[in-house]
Amino acid sequence: MYDMDDDALRNAENKVNQFTYEFGEFELSLAVAIAECKGLGYDKAQLAKKALMDLEAANEEAAAEVALDYADKSAFAETGETNTLCAYPEKGADGS
Repeated sequence: MYDMDDDALRNAENKVNQFTYEFGEFELSLAVAIAECKGLGYDKAQLAKKALMDLEAANEEAAAEVALDYADKSAFAETGETNTLCAYPEKGADGS
């Protein structure tokens, strides 16, 4: 058929079958490795997303604390002391 003797043809067919099997095994190993890599990447992405969400929550909490502190410290005094509006009348010498 191929101008080969039967032994050479059988050996060639065995080699082709062996290589086909090994190639299939390599393809399967590659698919498993890709799936594992994707899984690890997904896990890392989820951890990074959680860390970002935690950081944003901490930043919002810190900003709220700063806003309250700023509001307390920047509020105008109503007693005629330091930090009053200029239009607020000064206290007289007798304290009135």
